[in-house]
Amino acid sequence: MPARPWPTPHAYVDAATCGVALGYVLDGAPYALARPPGVPDALLIARHAHTLGYTHVHLRGLPTEPLPLTLPAPVTWLPGPPADRAAHLARLADALATIVHGQPLTPEQHHALQASHTPSADGRTLIHVDGSFALTDDLTGIGYTLNGVPFAITAARAEHPNGAHAEREAIRVALMHAATHPHATLHVQSDHVFHVRRYAEDLVHRGRRKSSSLERLDALADALRPRLHFMYAPTLDLHAPHRLAVHARALATLARGAPLTRAQQVAVRRVHFALRSATPVPY
Repeated sequence: MPARPWPTPHAYVDAATCGVALGYVLDGAPYALARPPGVPDALLIARHAHTLGYTHVHLRGLPTEPLPLTLPAPVTWLPGPPADRAAHLARLADALATIVHGQPLTPEQHHALQASHTPSADGRTLIHVDGSFALTDDLTGIGYTLNGVPFAITAARAEHPNGAHAEREAIRVALMHAATHPHATLHVQSDHVFHVRRYAEDLVHRGRRKSSSLERLDALADALRPRLHFMYAPTLDLHAPHRLAVHARALATLARGAPLTRAQQVAVRRVHFALRSATPVPY
């Protein structure tokens, strides 16, 4: 469905599911996320739309399902299958969820990831990456861009959460996604000095400060050499992946029916505006 001027009272949504994932296009903006257990897909979309200021949702592509009598934004079911774009987003999110859980990709998932981004003409994939966590919930937000194309998903928070673990998981997911193009050179830009020094400068002894997540990233980095390059980037240069990571946690928070923080509210609106825009705008 074509995007309409925003904000508008009515949100037109194409949606599709694939495995554990939900993909939908909300008034022109694409979303791909893991489906939270026990939450009707239409209820999650209604909460998302309501947070953005929409007062009514016109939904196509999902089977009708029982919903609470009181919805934040009423849902009207439209007939017909969803657009191909929604189905692609669902397949993409299902593949990303498989990476998050450390499981092997199927050929179909590999193809979905590969089709979602393109290396530059010189074979480079520039990866901007950031992770997000908070002690108030059990989620890790993963946000990254591949040559400017945005991606985000959530993972379970570590038993002892910290910024290093969130960043590490974001780097791992982004690398596995980008590496589906087997001949591309991968240039990671991160503001996390520990990982940059570990993989770019070899200034951290590989035998120290081990953890299961670090060993997993070490093995992936070794497997991708020599086409893997790490570079330090100031935090101010990573607005997009940071906002995407916070946004991923915000959608998971909405799915649970919990209130959003101020930062999450800002991320939901800023990401939606950026995804809808016909020209690149800051996240």
